[in-house]
Amino acid sequence: MPRRAGLGLSLAAGLLALGATALSPRAAPGTRAELVAELAIAKTAATQGLSGLELSADGTSSRLVADRGWRLDVTIARRDEIPVALRVSAPHPLTGPDGRPLEGRAETDAEALALAPDGTLYVAFEGDHRILRWAPGAVRPEALDPPPDAAAYPENGGIEALALGPDGALYAIPERWTEDGAIPVYRHDARGWTRAASLLPQGRFHPSGADFGPDGQLYLLERAFDGPFGFRSRVRRIALGPDGATEDSVLLETGSGRHGNLEGLAVWRDKAGAIRLSLVSDDNGLAIQRNQFVEYRVVSGAAGL
Repeated sequence: MPRRAGLGLSLAAGLLALGATALSPRAAPGTRAELVAELAIAKTAATQGLSGLELSADGTSSRLVADRGWRLDVTIARRDEIPVALRVSAPHPLTGPDGRPLEGRAETDAEALALAPDGTLYVAFEGDHRILRWAPGAVRPEALDPPPDAAAYPENGGIEALALGPDGALYAIPERWTEDGAIPVYRHDARGWTRAASLLPQGRFHPSGADFGPDGQLYLLERAFDGPFGFRSRVRRIALGPDGATEDSVLLETGSGRHGNLEGLAVWRDKAGAIRLSLVSDDNGLAIQRNQFVEYRVVSGAAGL
């Protein structure tokens, strides 16, 4: 994670320029996330490195992207709204602006996914840091102008989270870029990129996925690597206003190794009106790591996780 001397002054200057105050994430009072299901995803060449997730409004179908340059469609069988089985489609290769399938690690390393209501698909890549946009039914994507500071991202620390806001704008969050001591949340619309918010990092957690929920709030998935003990995962719920984040609360924080390397997040509402957090893990192509679909339900109550 790149940092500079005089961090406090740099952070203060950056936040003053934004016109916002970055909040420290805190526990959400009276709210917790309750595990609903944890399903294994069969390991194949196409399912290595699952990193981005979008889910239908009823939670029965999803779209995934993988580090090897694939897009996959998944059907989710549910019983009483609990996921019980997954059916993964044949993979579709992601293409470049020339219409050819992407090749090589720098081209194929898809890390984040966002799907617009009209079918427009956005995918963010690391290595060659960029965001591609496929119009509905298009084979050839177009490249968006890169977010601010993209040229300075570390090789394995670029845009890790994409989300489409209720305003129709695209939001992008890098994994390891905290040049002014805060995690930037970038917003893209017809006028280009602006910085919508600054989020304070905490501990060893880094952004790995994001989605806007049906409540209009931004949900941020983070993970921390604890060496031989595995990964910890955390989900923050963030309210955004005109001048940045107005609330930043932690809904879920797991212990080391509770799940795999969770990188994709989709947020939706079940038939009972509760918020669901659906997540997918990236096995990094390693036999010792897990391919998983995990789901939590946000409930009220004082009990801990």
